[in-house]
Amino acid sequence: MDEPLKRTLTVFLDWGKREGSLQEIELAGVKYFHHGDLKEFTHDTKQKNLLGKTLFGRILRGRDSNGNEIIIKTWDVYAPISRVMVLHPYALCDEVAFLTKDERLGGFGRHQNLPNLVGYTFNNTFAIIYQMNIKNSLQSMLDSDELDWNTRLDIAIQVAKLIMDFHSRLVPVGGIDVSNMLIDEEWNVKLCEFGLRSHVGVAETRRITWVYTGGSYAAYIPEVNCSGGKFVLKSDIYAFGIFLMELICKVKPTAAEDLWEGRMGWFLQGWAIRHMDTPGINFVDPSLTDDLVDGIEITNLVKLCFQEDLHSRPSAAHLLKVLEKVKQRAANKKPKLI
Repeated sequence: MDEPLKRTLTVFLDWGKREGSLQEIELAGVKYFHHGDLKEFTHDTKQKNLLGKTLFGRILRGRDSNGNEIIIKTWDVYAPISRVMVLHPYALCDEVAFLTKDERLGGFGRHQNLPNLVGYTFNNTFAIIYQMNIKNSLQSMLDSDELDWNTRLDIAIQVAKLIMDFHSRLVPVGGIDVSNMLIDEEWNVKLCEFGLRSHVGVAETRRITWVYTGGSYAAYIPEVNCSGGKFVLKSDIYAFGIFLMELICKVKPTAAEDLWEGRMGWFLQGWAIRHMDTPGINFVDPSLTDDLVDGIEITNLVKLCFQEDLHSRPSAAHLLKVLEKVKQRAANKKPKLI
């Protein structure tokens, strides 16, 4: 990447964050789209193209003018305007910078579990465009038999590796949440939401800042929820515990939609904490595996993630070690004779 392009990106980001006014420009192969393009790609954003909702917008499926499958993530603005919506352009700028392919621009570079960013827009909406072929959102597949025990373990391992990669750069993920994850055709997890990075001090209140930084699980993390505290590396570990509970409990949606949409993690986290000291408790749904050793080991891992003292929580490397050991044991298990 040459110096002029690097300077262009820097000017674009600085201008957007300082003035709240963004310029139409192509950056490191990332194209600017107009709102009309997005309506065409998603057939006017019909409900059938809605894959899920993030904390501040939607994730939509569509196809570009060449027939390639794309994913559009929006930051929605609607009346009444809330103070948190002021951060939408900042989030867009950060995500463009973070997902650029050239690491010299401050981007993360290519990663198996991050989406391929191809475009963005601020024309009538704040949105970014990814290019990928996906099966569905992880949240919509949680109660599906298609996600067997080994597949769920593999998904958990991928997320643990992603956290480890972020933490190796001393960067918290801030978006570990089943509603932010898509599953592609090769069963790779694609994380589509991240916490704010370079402009955490912009928000009027600390509460807005940590919710935007930590995602929907932030409200349940002790050090974050306490007086609007800071989201740190070990906050990701607590969030991983909630994510793991949703993954291993195979909970079906209930009639109470508000419980399912965004609050199921809270429900499961509360249930797990109440049973932390129950002897022999196994959090894993018995329909996924009848191996008590595996169930107890995963349960103990969740308990470690839910330690109130953040220094008592395991590292991402420890998460990975335990999960890979359980997966290896499951792979070596002989099938039962019928």
